[in-house]
Amino acid sequence: MGKFEYKDLEHMKEVVRNEIIRLGIQDDPKVQSYNDGYIRGKAPSPSFIFSKSKMTWIEFIEEIGFKSISRKESSETGKRNLGKKYAKVGKQAWKSDSFRKRIMDEAVTAMHEGGYGMQTELSKYFKNDIGIGFGTFLNHDFTYGDFIHAYVEKYGELPHGVRSTWKYATDKELINGMENLFKKYECTSFWDYIRKNHDSLAPDSKLLMRRLGKKNVYVLANGFAERYGEFGKAKSINRNKGIGKRWA
Repeated sequence: MGKFEYKDLEHMKEVVRNEIIRLGIQDDPKVQSYNDGYIRGKAPSPSFIFSKSKMTWIEFIEEIGFKSISRKESSETGKRNLGKKYAKVGKQAWKSDSFRKRIMDEAVTAMHEGGYGMQTELSKYFKNDIGIGFGTFLNHDFTYGDFIHAYVEKYGELPHGVRSTWKYATDKELINGMENLFKKYECTSFWDYIRKNHDSLAPDSKLLMRRLGKKNVYVLANGFAERYGEFGKAKSINRNKGIGKRWA
């Protein structure tokens, strides 16, 4: 079917409200339930809703008269559930890989069900939605980037409002990402790299220069172009041919 015809925000709210009722999920209108069942073309996608309304999923459904069970339960029992569950956990437990993985999974699940992903939103909703404030995570050496990477790993997409994971990558990950694109597309120069880097396949030039320094980026680019670019590969082949003749 074609794309949803957007008229105005009020019309979109009415369409989504009717679609939620049609799906029978009005008692707990989770974003995943809506996404799995809405009629493409007749109703807007979650990403379209986020884009036009500038709201998270929970904010939007509350705006149209619904309230998710996760939000209702968290406001009443969030602390009793996760907060109480982890209230007496000592510092040593927070250093446990299995514990950190488990609590991270609960956090990104809340992000997905709530339709939010920006750092300000984590600060705003975590305490209410899962019983543990975002600041508590930071105090135990989690970073905002950790949540983004965990979300992508679990759901295969970026959370609402986040455009790229490269901003949260380490310097080593930036260099590896840069090298991978040079190798994949046989880039012959840094300009060729910029031209072929679409859909955030690799870190953008501004981020690289800001984090690694302009001189270092050009040195790396020249090295990767020599190694993986078409001209570099041709030189390597000719060089190997010469070696073969020399030893023939």
